[in-house]
Amino acid sequence: MMIVEGQEVGRFALEFEVANNQDINDALKGRIDPARIRRKKIKGTVDPGATLCVLPASVVKELGLPMNKGKVRVRYADGRRADRALADEVRVFLQGREATFNAIVEPKRETALIGAVVLETLDLLVDSRRERLVPRDPEIIEAKSNDPHGALNPHPWRPSQLPLPAISESTPLASPPPPDRRRASPAAACAPCRDD
Repeated sequence: MMIVEGQEVGRFALEFEVANNQDINDALKGRIDPARIRRKKIKGTVDPGATLCVLPASVVKELGLPMNKGKVRVRYADGRRADRALADEVRVFLQGREATFNAIVEPKRETALIGAVVLETLDLLVDSRRERLVPRDPEIIEAKSNDPHGALNPHPWRPSQLPLPAISESTPLASPPPPDRRRASPAAACAPCRDD
């Protein structure tokens, strides 16, 4: 990555929103009130040189994100390596686009990191000169298929079907859903996808 006057080109700060995707799905199914979705507006750094999304451990805990059973090996820009936990079901809302990701959990980090996987999935380009993200096409996301028959995911991103109340600095984080909420079977969880 190129360095200009002490700053790395392509890296800049922004605010975005993250939420517990399990809560969003539960609200869509009527299991919890949408106001109880655990979500948070956070500060982060766009870094197209990074691969994945990285979240502070405090945010992961606050959102009650499920943890992947394994650990991932990470390599930092300075060459250090470490094993880190991986959070699942992280819903990222960025510039009117959204998708669900896994995120590396950093225990001592205070801000998030948005890597290339998030940027590519949401089809956002980095405008380094103006320090902003711009959609490749404001109307659609250009999805690329790994399927040899050219099939695309019918909704790699789409705005939530659930109207979420606006979040602000004064909006308290919703309390977690009650522990006795029932989980749907895996077949039932896929029903919305079959309806597309």
